[in-house]
Amino acid sequence: MEIGPVFRAMMRNKIGVGLLIVEIAITLTIVINCMVMILGNKERLAIPSGMDEENLMTVEIKSFGDKFDDFRFFYQTVRDDLAFIKAQPGVISATPISQLPLIGGGSSTRSIVQGADEAASVLSPYYSVDENFLETMGLELAEGRGFTKEDIPEPRDPNAPSPTDRPPSNIIVTRDLANAFFPDGNALGKTITSTNGSRVNVIVGIIEYMYTPYDNGSSGMETRILFFPSNPGSAARSRYLVRAEPGQLSGLLTSLEDKLLELNESRVVTTQSLLEVKNAGSSINVLIIKILSWITGLLFLVTALGIYGMTSFSVSARTKQIGTRRALGARQFDIVRYFLVEISIISLLGLSLGLGLGLALNRVLMANLSIVKPLDATMVLSCVIGMWLVGLISAAIPALKGARISPVVATRSV
Repeated sequence: MEIGPVFRAMMRNKIGVGLLIVEIAITLTIVINCMVMILGNKERLAIPSGMDEENLMTVEIKSFGDKFDDFRFFYQTVRDDLAFIKAQPGVISATPISQLPLIGGGSSTRSIVQGADEAASVLSPYYSVDENFLETMGLELAEGRGFTKEDIPEPRDPNAPSPTDRPPSNIIVTRDLANAFFPDGNALGKTITSTNGSRVNVIVGIIEYMYTPYDNGSSGMETRILFFPSNPGSAARSRYLVRAEPGQLSGLLTSLEDKLLELNESRVVTTQSLLEVKNAGSSINVLIIKILSWITGLLFLVTALGIYGMTSFSVSARTKQIGTRRALGARQFDIVRYFLVEISIISLLGLSLGLGLGLALNRVLMANLSIVKPLDATMVLSCVIGMWLVGLISAAIPALKGARISPVVATRSV
């Protein structure tokens, strides 16, 4: 089949063809970048945390009553809670914790190697925990040791002024954070400080890996995590992490809340599985995936309707021509092929323009959104083939209808 007649027919409808090319180009531009962001968000949701997520639960407690103003009473309550929780059937371990992991954010701090310039500081999320946190969270200790009871400072009155001569504190860091401070890998036993030098910490343990989602990864600190030995919590809010034996979590979720209230009724106790916390923390990623998926589907539908409408109009406008060709011996296949070749040419022009625009938009998005990655050739090819198939299917429906025009139509029209 000669392409020339198809081009000449297209030129008689320059505006319609031009608008369809632009529509296809805009659709591909948006679709490939939506797919990049969809895949990027799905990748974030699939990142392993390094913790025993399936068997972890959280306990959040808000206390009320004057007796909790006494920090000694409060911390004794915490010790009683933890002893009670650990004694429950199906519980492996429990730890107090300053903030919940996997919530999509939290507290962070900047630290530097002792004696280094402040410009070399490293930003990291941090958690305050006790000596049971490794077993509770299910983290793998690669080097050094975990915290002991001797590492945990005595509870201190939160209203008292902070000591000015604080002794060095032992800390545990993830391997990625250790390597950020000491690229040669010899971090164990080394000292890091706060940027102003007021806090001195000695690395006594290195965790192989842990991940916590934080600001969509733009800071690069999601696996650079620091643990302080402490007595976290206050009467306003305290948090525990509890690790259950496999298969025991659901029972603990329903029973532990009531049992803790029996110990002390002057508080509100809320329990959740860590997976529920994680799902809430990643809800923005799930929402983005859903919105972009809807946008992608809607753009495909609008483009398909545009192609269908233009082909239907073209078939109607060429009824006499189709009938004449059928009278001269053209097969139905020849008629369908004509329209499919026409839409393939239009699609090729639109897809070529869309690729260029898509690459340009991708660079702009990469400069402003950390979740956006460079276009993947396989994904782009899939989108191009998908758009091309949408064009063929949308054009094939009215083309098949036109191919069934009887040769008698030509006779009636002459």
